[in-house]
This record gives sequence, structure tokens and C-alpha cells, in this order.
Amino acid sequence: MLVRNPRVWLPALLSVTLIVILTLHNTDILKDKPHHQDLVLENVRIPHAAVNTIWDHGTVLQQDRGNVVSNSTLGFEKVFAINLPVRTDKRDSILLASKLTGFDIEFINGVDPSTIADKTLPAKYTGGDAITGGVLGCWRAHMNFIAKVVQENLASALVLEDDVDWDVRLLTQLKDFAVMSSAILNSSVTDSTKMRFENIERRSASEQISPYGDNWDVLFLGNCGVDIDTQKPHVVHAHDNTVPDLQHLKIYGDPNGLRLNPYPSHARLAGRAIEQTCTYAYAVTQKAARRILLDLGLERLDRPIDHMLRDWCEGKFAEQGPPRTCIGVLPTLFDSYRREGAGEADSDIDGDKAHIGFREKAHTLNIRKSTRMNLRKLMDGEAPEDQYPDGKFG
Repeated sequence: MLVRNPRVWLPALLSVTLIVILTLHNTDILKDKPHHQDLVLENVRIPHAAVNTIWDHGTVLQQDRGNVVSNSTLGFEKVFAINLPVRTDKRDSILLASKLTGFDIEFINGVDPSTIADKTLPAKYTGGDAITGGVLGCWRAHMNFIAKVVQENLASALVLEDDVDWDVRLLTQLKDFAVMSSAILNSSVTDSTKMRFENIERRSASEQISPYGDNWDVLFLGNCGVDIDTQKPHVVHAHDNTVPDLQHLKIYGDPNGLRLNPYPSHARLAGRAIEQTCTYAYAVTQKAARRILLDLGLERLDRPIDHMLRDWCEGKFAEQGPPRTCIGVLPTLFDSYRREGAGEADSDIDGDKAHIGFREKAHTLNIRKSTRMNLRKLMDGEAPEDQYPDGKFG
């Protein structure tokens, strides 16, 4: 009676069938899995060629998790934001901005310079007015970020300062930048080739460990000024509609816009970074983080962190060896947000800015559709406002 009753045997048969299907499906997944994902499983082979990559860049499993630019960590393993705990306004603002544009951040506490003991400073600490107060605290906060990358063995990580802003189309911008940086890294460093963005052959994710290309040290994504070494491989994206007209661009060290004058309006460049200033947003690899922690955390402190990192990239410290592979983008993808209200609230590094007075309207240089300025519109599902629409003068 039990065998003939479908109410008894039919559910059991369906359960067995489902288990068989799932087993076969999982077997196919493992069989088709790219070799660089083998480390996800225990007791599997590790190709000899991968050993150096694993050591320099963190585990293959970690890197694979950050292999898509549009994921919640922007193609890196983690995204951090440096924030002084007392600046809850900046913390809340960047938290909202990141969530509304689709990525996650972890906070690293900013450092009160009064808590830094003299005996902890590097041997090559020159002191003086240039390395005191907020500048000293800024250095230590960035070293804490670098140390965290090393401690957690992160393959790559991006750090943001808590007052940065970005275009609401950041994911699209980073996908384009990934194409550009990959092409640069796949070219001979002695080649002065200018590549056009539209002509670049797209590489599949399985061909490289990082979506931004392999064997880079630092990606300078946010700064107040940078130049691109056009004597080395570089890419010109001539028609990037997220770039403001040249008349609206304000780049530190280039007040007349000479760096972008030879290119069409709305052009964006990527290549080896030189003369980089400010550390609004940058990414490092595991290999680079270890060297930076040694060179700029333990051995040297003779100028602000952005200048030291720039000189480290350009190979200006005799003890560090050859220049590093540092890629920049011009104009910047991240810039500093200036909210409405008292100007003294802008920076926790530069000291008293009361002389700036009261700012009637918020703004961010070089960012067209500012995320910070469009928080309410993003939450309400409205079209974001363009700070620098085409045809607008002044």
C-alpha cells in the first residue's frame, strides 16, 4: 500500500532527483573553474608561476573577490575612508554618498597629532614647521591605512579622505579607467605610445588578476593636481562626457589648463603619474603597501605624506631602488567637497581657516554631477544636477 501511494513516494523521488541535479551542476562549475581560483579549495595544485603573484599581491582568493569594477568595493578588495572620530558630519556624509552610489567603505580613525610620541617617529624625521600638527596626524593616519593593508594581507585597497566627492557615474568612470590602466600596464615602459581609448582591445577578467591591470603599485584616483608623463605609454579618452569643459577645470599647479590644452574638450588622460599633489583617493597593492610602510612609515618623514608618496613613486629616494609603477588620471576622479557654511570646517589638516568666511553655496571642483551635492536627489530618485553643464561660462 505504501509503495503504491504517490503521496508517500513522489516527494522522496523529487528530493533525490534535486540532489542529483545539484551535484552534477556543482561538479561542472568546479571542472570549468579558471586555474587561478584553485586556491579556494584545500589540497589543490598551485602553479609555480603563481607563487610570486600570491606573495606580492595577497591570496588569489582575495584578489578574485575584487575582480569586478562594479562590485561593492570598486574592483579592489576593500575601500577605506580616513575620518577623525570627532568629525561625525564628514563620516555621515561620506557614508551616505558611498551607499547611494553602490559601494561599501570601512572607516580608519584619523590621528590626533598630540598622541604621536616623538620616539615613534622615523629616523629620517626632519621636524620643523612643515611636519607638525595636522600634517603629522595625516601622515600617521595614512600609515595606519597602509599597515592595515599589510596586516590583513589585502591584495589591493582604495583609501578615501573623508571630505572627497565623486561623480554619480563613478562606476562607469572606473570601468573606463580600468581599460586605460590595463592598456598602459601591458605596454613597454620605454614606449611613448599615445593610445586612443576607443581603439583599446578589452581584456577579459580571466586574463589578469586585477581589473585595473597587473603589476601596478599605486593608482592615484583623487588629487588636487597631477601630470601625466607623455614620454611613456598613456591613453587619451577624447570623449568622456563626465569631464567638464576645459574652462571649468581647476588643477593645482596648472592654473591655465596647459596640461589638457592639446586635447579635445572633455578629454581624460591616464598614464604614469608625475607631480602628484594631495591624497584624496589612491589605491595600493599588497607589494606596494609593504614597501611604503618600510620606506615612509619606518625610515623617512621629511615632508607631507602626499609629497613623500609622489617622490616614492618617482624613485627619488636613493635607498628605495627604481621608480615604482604609479598610474594617474587627469582630470581627477575624486576631488574635495566644500560644503556651504563656515569655511573653517573644511580641513582638519591646514589648521584655522576662519579667514575663508561663510560659504553661501557648496561646490566641488572638477566634478560634474557631484554625489555630495545630489544626496537628496539620489534618495528621491530625481535626476542629479550638473555643476558644469556644457555651454555654461564662468
